[in-house]
Amino acid sequence: MRVPPKLMAGARASARTYGKPDPIDAERVARTALREPSLPWASLSGAEHEVRLLVDCCDDLVGECARTQKRPRWNCHDLELALEIPPRVVDRYVWLDRLEGLLAALPDTTRKRSALQQVRRCRDLATEIRALGREIRDRKRALAPELMEIPGCSAVSAANLFGQTAGASRFRSEAAFAMHAGTAPLPVSSGKSERYRLNRTGNRKLDSIIHVIAVTQARMHPSAIAFIERKRAEGVSSREALRCLKRHIGRVLYKTMAWAEKKRSTPVVHVDFWPSLIAVAVWD
Repeated sequence: MRVPPKLMAGARASARTYGKPDPIDAERVARTALREPSLPWASLSGAEHEVRLLVDCCDDLVGECARTQKRPRWNCHDLELALEIPPRVVDRYVWLDRLEGLLAALPDTTRKRSALQQVRRCRDLATEIRALGREIRDRKRALAPELMEIPGCSAVSAANLFGQTAGASRFRSEAAFAMHAGTAPLPVSSGKSERYRLNRTGNRKLDSIIHVIAVTQARMHPSAIAFIERKRAEGVSSREALRCLKRHIGRVLYKTMAWAEKKRSTPVVHVDFWPSLIAVAVWD
């Protein structure tokens, strides 16, 4: 059982002793777990743990690659190379070859050697990121290919969902998953005024992934576009309509992951109903 830190804060405030040593923390965790028996169990092991490690490694490499790609542009400016590098192309081999060829023709200086080393590092990082991306896609096709069939959900997003959720079956309902992911709106009604506000709690990584999927669907998926337009016709703002879309997408993701887990644990499963599951879950 995973005890959220916000519940621990309440336990510390009501305790007779102060401080934060391990024995006191262990006692407060136990008291909180007994007071909240409905907390979801978290077990990040096996396939979920391996996918989580791959995604974290890929994220680290992407961050390092983004930092490294800034330096060749500065070197082009200082060395006055006759090459204008467009945005977001420093990870492409054809542009790295052009840049390396121009640098190799320059006189041997410390800046030239440093620039060549940075270009080669960009090439190595791009190769490693592509190899990790292929491995992540292969694992997702083997574990939960249904996630990649959802519009706007890429292989990396599906792997992030798989690793961050740590098992959809540990949640008692899709509403509990939505609250964990931060996509469930919080009621702030007062008197005759009934409204909801943005949920800023929960797993922010999950919320970010669902937000990217929602923005992608709102731009290119016909059913999502119609859903947004229907909400706006009801007098809902564009941001609130997008939050409603995120709530629906969270419901679909939960059902998809729970169904995939059940399929992996069952030797024989009939999947004839699967193609209509997404449409029925979201739009009907």
